[in-house]
Amino acid sequence: MDEAEFILNGFLVLQHPGGKDYEGVAGLHWPLENLGPVPIYRDPSLGIALPRPRTVEVATNWTSVHAYWQLCMENSPNTQLLLVASQFECPRVEMPSGTEWELLGYDVAYPGANFSSILSEVFGGQKILGAWLSQLNIHGLFDLLQQVEAYMQRRAALVESKALGVETVGTVIPMRLWRFAGYR
Repeated sequence: MDEAEFILNGFLVLQHPGGKDYEGVAGLHWPLENLGPVPIYRDPSLGIALPRPRTVEVATNWTSVHAYWQLCMENSPNTQLLLVASQFECPRVEMPSGTEWELLGYDVAYPGANFSSILSEVFGGQKILGAWLSQLNIHGLFDLLQQVEAYMQRRAALVESKALGVETVGTVIPMRLWRFAGYR
């Protein structure tokens, strides 16, 4: 894997119930989904990618996503607005002009629907994978792509040998994440 292979896929609005130990893609997505007559996460103006192979289910319409995030912030100030990049080519966005983003790090997760992160195993008391906890940054994510690769290889070997007690259903991918920090 190479950092240059990562493509900006889109935006994700979420809340992390349970503190700041982990600030990746797992959490409560589109937290105002039942606001109004149509669940807002289905609002076509957000431009959320439809679930299909090699697609990250994130929103692509910056103006609508930013407005949605501001509405969330009025109700819950701990709401995050993330920019997600992966090696999947669809969807694809540009970094919005005039914006500033804080790099959080790399997560390893399923690319859609509930964005379950397999890094939760590191926090969840898995003795075999808990050793990786010391390699995570202050956001509960990996700083380096090499760490992600090593973690994924070790986890795959444990899953294959049935030593882990979990299995991977579907595809998990590395995702590079930034948090919206404001406008310049």
